[in-house]
Amino acid sequence: MLAFLTINGIYLLRILIAAACGAAIGEERENRERTAGLRTHIIIAIASCMMMIISKYAFSDVISDTVRLDPSRIAAGVVSSIGFLGTGIIFVQRKEVIGLTTAAGLWATVGIGMGIGAGMYFISICVTAMVVVVQVRLRKRKVKLQPHEITRIKLHLKDDDLKQVTDQLGERKIEIVGMSAMRTEEPGVIDAVLSVLYPQDFSTEDVIELMKAIPSVTSVED
Repeated sequence: MLAFLTINGIYLLRILIAAACGAAIGEERENRERTAGLRTHIIIAIASCMMMIISKYAFSDVISDTVRLDPSRIAAGVVSSIGFLGTGIIFVQRKEVIGLTTAAGLWATVGIGMGIGAGMYFISICVTAMVVVVQVRLRKRKVKLQPHEITRIKLHLKDDDLKQVTDQLGERKIEIVGMSAMRTEEPGVIDAVLSVLYPQDFSTEDVIELMKAIPSVTSVED
């Protein structure tokens, strides 16, 4: 009886530690009002820990010289099955990928729960701390679906200064992906339409202001 209580007490302790680690990760997601928050991370940590305990210890009574089992199969299944939860919380909104960090956190929570279920307390707790630090300290970083924006700019300028325009754009790492020009009735003056690809730290207004600063450009519009 004492051995039964001791063994099951160890299992329960592992599940409780897994729940605490899941809560630590889920709390930050909860504060950020993400789809998967405190409850989701705790449940995943508990479940993955339980699956690992089952994988390691549940079949000891049937193993014999004639019966061989692979304890890693359940663990592998747990890792692959978390994918359906991850894909369910990742979506795109206004060209920004939403939920990617939460999905990665869920995946990490699975690994932490499995590690605790296997008895690897120290490394699992350390990984929990690392995940929380990454989520808190680097949470202002964003992942964009597209790294640049494309816009069209209409220019009225002297045709001999078109190279100056392209040089100015090149210096600011603004790429011209399309260009058309047509001479006007006024000698030496052209109307040009540029399709430009500019970095995230630029806006259409920034490109227009850059063009207005060129003396030969008499008018700019998008």
